[in-house]
Amino acid sequence: MPLFNRFISLPLFIRIEESLRYHLKNVIRESNFYFENPLFITGGANTWGVAEEVSRGFEAERNNFYQVGDNSLQEISRLKEKVTTVTPDLLVAVGGGRVIDVAKVVATEKLLPLITFPTTLANDGVVSPVAVIRDGGKLRSIGVNMPVGVLIDLQVIKNSPVKLLKAGIGDLISNITALNDWELACQKGKDKMDGFAYMLSEKAASSVLNYSGDNLLAPEFLKLLAEGLVLSGIAMAIAGSSRPASGAEHLISHALDKLFDRPALHGEQVGVAALFTAALQGKNLKELLSFYRKFGLWENPQSIGLNKQQFLEAVYLAPSMRPERYTVLNEDVVQKAAEIYDEVYGNLP
Repeated sequence: MPLFNRFISLPLFIRIEESLRYHLKNVIRESNFYFENPLFITGGANTWGVAEEVSRGFEAERNNFYQVGDNSLQEISRLKEKVTTVTPDLLVAVGGGRVIDVAKVVATEKLLPLITFPTTLANDGVVSPVAVIRDGGKLRSIGVNMPVGVLIDLQVIKNSPVKLLKAGIGDLISNITALNDWELACQKGKDKMDGFAYMLSEKAASSVLNYSGDNLLAPEFLKLLAEGLVLSGIAMAIAGSSRPASGAEHLISHALDKLFDRPALHGEQVGVAALFTAALQGKNLKELLSFYRKFGLWENPQSIGLNKQQFLEAVYLAPSMRPERYTVLNEDVVQKAAEIYDEVYGNLP
């Protein structure tokens, strides 16, 4: 009887707990790895300080640091030059999404192992096979290798801006509408379902959606959020695409980026658009609204600096952002967008 397998690249270790920033070398050893010349890639002053704490345990004279300024192709080229100069055997990305995305691209191109140490949980890029890079005036999604390890220090995350935590919640919760769109596409014969990826993505979002408390800084909630974002990234790796975490709400966000040069954080945009998408789908709107109100999230585009005309312009453009991705926006509902906007967000200008 034949044995059928598929091979999926996943991190070799994931740790989510407090005070991990002081124990990187121990975690590496416990995972049966040995590196002697890591390059620490970080961002501004705050994340630089965390990176210095993370680097403890390695010989001081061998510590190498590189500060990422943005997520542009030019920054990637500069980091590749740094890698060529110092010849590290490991990259350690300590910072937010831009730092991690730049590190993921360079690690992939240079065939180097990467450990990510996020200082925020603003999106599911912490562990995913995708990096978002700015190419001139446009944002591009680039396929990358998964990191070999992920360390999430809950104390560091708790000290990050609440605005970024809320963005991470928005990105994770939007899996609900993304999965609805995936089911719809499969029903229409426009896509194929991966049950394992679907299950992981759904469990990741539901664990946060069904959280009984209302304190987003509670350690148990931060751990749920961290685990959910990790599982969301793994679901994408298993599916071989972003389908488990990206539907109409993400297409609307991409359209906002194109029209208005990323007017808000990614998680904020998809979070707001998820409410609109849920109304189009006729599912989950009430439970999403209840959850948003409990945590003080965004209930309308105005809360992230967008008016009705701007948001609807993005809705009309959204289906063209990825024509091959079938969503509820392909169901002849866009002509009712203004009416649905008023239904979801109220009669706001």
